[in-house]
Order: sequence, then C-alpha cells, then structure tokens
Amino acid sequence: MARDYLARYHESVVCALPADEVEKFRIKLGGNLLQPFIDQLGGEKLTREELSDRLAGYLRDELGMAESVEVRAEGDEIAVDIRGCHLCFGNDRLRAREMKGCCPFAPGVNRALSKALGGGAHLEGVSKPSGQTGECIIKYTAGG
Repeated sequence: MARDYLARYHESVVCALPADEVEKFRIKLGGNLLQPFIDQLGGEKLTREELSDRLAGYLRDELGMAESVEVRAEGDEIAVDIRGCHLCFGNDRLRAREMKGCCPFAPGVNRALSKALGGGAHLEGVSKPSGQTGECIIKYTAGG
C-alpha cells in the first residue's frame, strides 16, 4: 500500500471522529491490531526473548507496520524500536492541522505484552531520539 495513501487515510479517519472519541479509538484500534498476535500465542508460556522475537516478527512481517521493528528484552524492560512506521506520516498530517497524533501501537503492544506476561506489562513511554518521522522507541516494564 502506498505510504501517502495510508497517511491520508489515517488522517481522514481520525478527523472524522468526534474529538472526545479519538483516545478511545486509538486504544481500541491498537487492541484490534494486536489481537491476532495474542490469539497466535494461545496461552503459550514464552521467555521474554522468545516473546520479543515473535512480537517483532508480527509487527514487521505480518502486520507490516514499519520497515524495521526490533524488540529487546533486558531485565524488566522491553523496548520496541521502530524505524519507518507507516502511520507516523499520517500523524504528521494531523499535527500540521494542529491536532494530536493518534498512534495505536503503544497501547496495542502494551495489551499484547500484558496478555502474554499474565498482566505484568506497563507502558513507560515513547521517545523519538532521532526526531525523524516514523522512528521511535516504545518502552515497557514487565513483571511476572
């Protein structure tokens, strides 16, 4: 799918929503996008490293959300390093309209990690160290 089309589509969907519904939409969309990954796990107990490998493969290869996705698990921290995220370009279009971006991946991955780890994941934050559109690192802490 052409990136510009997806960016325009994302912008249009968010703009079509009432302002007070955007956050609920973002969370629900994230959950829906990651539900197939959760279903694939089928309750299987994985190490954090196995979970990281499978999650990266799902986001990058099956979902096709970005050109590159790496998931690293170090101690209690899980970091999702994203390069070339396709929806970020739509979020730039929203910000040009003086609207907030609408990224479903942070809450969606949080839900997937929580399910896979038995409820023990917490979103710590999102950073954009390079400052380039489509690049971010989403960090979680994992218990359990």
